[in-house]
Amino acid sequence: MKKGRFLNSVWKKYIVGYVIVSMFSVVILIVAVGSNQYVSGRYKNAIGEMISINNLESAAEKIKSDVNMAYLYMSEEGISNYKTDRDSIQAKLETVKNLQRGNFVREVTDACYTVETFLEKSDSLIGTLQNYFDSDKRKGTEFLESGYEELQEVYSYVLLRFQNAYSVKLDTLSHLEQRLNELQNNTLKLQIGIILSAVVSMLFYLAKVIMEISRSIATLQRGVESIQNDVQKAEPIRIESHDEFDGQGLHVLAVD
Repeated sequence: MKKGRFLNSVWKKYIVGYVIVSMFSVVILIVAVGSNQYVSGRYKNAIGEMISINNLESAAEKIKSDVNMAYLYMSEEGISNYKTDRDSIQAKLETVKNLQRGNFVREVTDACYTVETFLEKSDSLIGTLQNYFDSDKRKGTEFLESGYEELQEVYSYVLLRFQNAYSVKLDTLSHLEQRLNELQNNTLKLQIGIILSAVVSMLFYLAKVIMEISRSIATLQRGVESIQNDVQKAEPIRIESHDEFDGQGLHVLAVD
């Protein structure tokens, strides 16, 4: 038997075949999991951004409701609610702006700027209302009216900006969903192709190993038959299979 060769036994040859199949399986797993996680991650991020934008719009609507309560009904409770909701919308606004740093979308940025303008106008109107409530004379209602009308106009722009932002984000989600479906189909085709390649390669490899074993056994059988026919004339049994059957001129001599 030849030394220094890795494939110097039948069991090692079979092990190599199983290792090849295992490597193909690992490649399939890495490609499938990695690709799906990448696109799925982007899809989930886009969903998260949509939710954050929706939360911001809901907060702006709540601010508008507080201002309406304070102005239309001259309610100090509206001012109190506004102060509470003002902190909430500021936090939601910062969340959306932070998301924009990693994935800039002009329409979303425009919505954020418009919300900031809306908040400035709201702060001004609420401040004027607070002064009005604190004043004994309660004069200056014309400033309240003009400030409220201006706020309503700004809020109409807020709604428009959010509609634009939603439109862009929905297009992004649709594109990502399409890519995800295409990726899943391509991954399935790739998996089938790799599996077929692995099976075919394994069959060819095992067929080669089995053929080598069969040739070695046939050579041994012919050698045994020649010994049985005439020991003195029997030729050495030569097998070069680089495994347990490998021999360097095995020769059986007759013993008197």
